[in-house]
Amino acid sequence: MFKRPRKRAEDQEVEANLIPVLSCLFLLIPALLLAMEVAPFTAVDVRNPKWSDVADASANRPEVEPLRLRVHVRQDGFTARYGSSPESERTIDIPLGSDGGHDYAGLEQRAQELKTQFPDDVDVDISAEASIPLSTLVESMDALRGHGCSLQGAVYGETIPPECYFWNVVVQSSTV
Repeated sequence: MFKRPRKRAEDQEVEANLIPVLSCLFLLIPALLLAMEVAPFTAVDVRNPKWSDVADASANRPEVEPLRLRVHVRQDGFTARYGSSPESERTIDIPLGSDGGHDYAGLEQRAQELKTQFPDDVDVDISAEASIPLSTLVESMDALRGHGCSLQGAVYGETIPPECYFWNVVVQSSTV
């Protein structure tokens, strides 16, 4: 009457062989641990707070107006603005050089002049027009930092060399 269907060879139960997978995992764990040892770690720059409720010896010093330097890279040169408020803001225009390219030497000279007036400031915000090539933006950051600047010793606790002008750069999107 009714026959029981036969089991085909494909329908038979197959045991999973996990030994190769576990062998790979066993080798992967030491490799990942070794990679963690070899991977370079970076230092995080930690700064003291700019204000505090605690009075200290620096409270006797007069309040110095912050520089707040902002540089905008344009097709026809540079515009630098500095000042802590709109009333005290000053503008410096640096046109293109005699060769028709951006005047990086002029920008570096202005950065050096501003650094003599504001020796404690190291921050600069930089922005560029959309048509400015990345190489121009990088050269501008190098000029603001100072071409003779080497911060290698500062990583190990040495003081910042005087030929380093504005080396803490923040690249912003252009609003102009």
